[in-house]
Amino acid sequence: VTASVHMFLLRLNSFLSKLIRNNILERYGADNINETSSSEKWDRLLNSPLAIDGQPTTLREELESFIIKPIETLKEKLNLNCLPERHKGRISALLFGPPGTSKTMTVKAIAFRLGWPFVEITPSDFIREGPELIEGRAIQIFEDLYDLDRAVVLFDEMDELLKERLNAPEMISRFLT
Repeated sequence: VTASVHMFLLRLNSFLSKLIRNNILERYGADNINETSSSEKWDRLLNSPLAIDGQPTTLREELESFIIKPIETLKEKLNLNCLPERHKGRISALLFGPPGTSKTMTVKAIAFRLGWPFVEITPSDFIREGPELIEGRAIQIFEDLYDLDRAVVLFDEMDELLKERLNAPEMISRFLT
């Protein structure tokens, strides 16, 4: 009987986890919810030349080396289709540059290359319910993201929300920051 109860609870936990994950992905309008791996977007990604510490390389080589390969190696090492639920640390990157330099397209390409959903969070997600509720909305967004696994999340166009408070011209801008 104990084994039956244990198996039921395990399946219930799995079912509820998938339901919560799908709900979050839908709430934020995620792309690639079906989680099909595709190298098409990855192959179309411009392979910009870079120099890091004086050594020539390319954007794709760096992304492969520091983001794609560690995830794939971990999956192979553990013989899993996905990362373990509690992977120590996060795999993240900070992309910066002027508008039009394909930062968003790069992140989308990574998501499709991994076969993971792509979630884009913008300032409008934070202020959707009005500026007076922004703190509660921010808490909700980060709680949702905490419950999400095997997904690529992009915080896009956040520079307006990330200014220094002292330089904000009006009270609401200081509060948002």
